[in-house]
Amino acid sequence: MLCATSLANASTEATSRVTENQHHKHASSDANKAKVMVFWASWCSACNNALSALSQLEAMNSDTEFVAVNVLDNAPVAKSLADKGYPQLDWLDADAELAHAHGVKALPWAVVTDSNGVLLSSQAALGTAEGLIYRISSTLAVGQSLALAE
Repeated sequence: MLCATSLANASTEATSRVTENQHHKHASSDANKAKVMVFWASWCSACNNALSALSQLEAMNSDTEFVAVNVLDNAPVAKSLADKGYPQLDWLDADAELAHAHGVKALPWAVVTDSNGVLLSSQAALGTAEGLIYRISSTLAVGQSLALAE
């Protein structure tokens, strides 16, 4: 099964069950919205700008689902980060199966799909938060334009 753990909805018991190669479905995914997924890790200093951009984009756009996917941290580390209020800790992909399925080649990485699940962009999410906001917003706008043209 290809999915990730939702730490927001997982109990301590459920989170502790997440071990190597074991995942649980994210319960709140909205199939009718465009989606922006940012893959990141706690040890990745470059990921901070991507997470900041994700937070700002989420505050500006209610028509899109924004998801931060923690890659390669184990469940206890991810649970500890969540308990400390670490920003944008939505999904855990401890063995990077979801990351590999989305072609993630480096961290941070952003994947943008339209409301039909069509891939609009998959690329490294490096740079300033402002630059990332511009690139992701532009990609979402193009996706919306294409959907309206159909």
